[in-house]
Amino acid sequence: MKKYIVPAAVFVIVLMLSNITFALLLAASVPLIFSYLKRKKKQTAEKVFEKQFIESLRLILSTLRSGQTMLQSFEEAARRSASPVSLVYNDVLASHRLGKSLDEALLETVWKLQNEDIKLFAIVVSIMKDSGGNTVSLISNMLDSCEERVRLSGKIEALTAQGRLSGLVVGLLPVALLIIFWFLDPKLIYPLFHSQGGFILLSVAAALEAAGIYFIAKITNIEV
Repeated sequence: MKKYIVPAAVFVIVLMLSNITFALLLAASVPLIFSYLKRKKKQTAEKVFEKQFIESLRLILSTLRSGQTMLQSFEEAARRSASPVSLVYNDVLASHRLGKSLDEALLETVWKLQNEDIKLFAIVVSIMKDSGGNTVSLISNMLDSCEERVRLSGKIEALTAQGRLSGLVVGLLPVALLIIFWFLDPKLIYPLFHSQGGFILLSVAAALEAAGIYFIAKITNIEV
């Protein structure tokens, strides 16, 4: 509901202060800003979850190496891990107490999550129960691969920082200049909002800017 209320409020305020074209441009930008902030919040939450899951794998691996069972290692992870990963292990233990096997409870709990690493971990636990094998060795290898992928992701993020900054400049600089000119001397940009040629130029500029932001985001968004 907020995505519609806020643009409407921006539209009304700017319309009272200037004109309908400028109001429409600003109001149309608000949903894009909301979408960007929502995506960044989701990405941050995913990174936090990934980091906590790797820490929980270390706890589970340490517990297994000390000679305890998988159930005890899950209890230790649920007790010592931070939220939200601790909530996942608590849900698994709760399902197990209701009668489900540990691997079934784990698969059922994590399959609705977005993190692929924890899904792979659930599959590994399920396979180890059915076929046997060195569980400690498999979890250790999985932990090493997760840590290496996080390290590689951080390196890629550092290398693409300049590209992301370029995308930010491409997106904000034209709009910032337009707003500055509007408040300094509206006559300079008056034709853009009050003539057919100005509308065409604004439309072309907006389309080119959107295309530039899109392609820069695609180039700098490298998945590992």
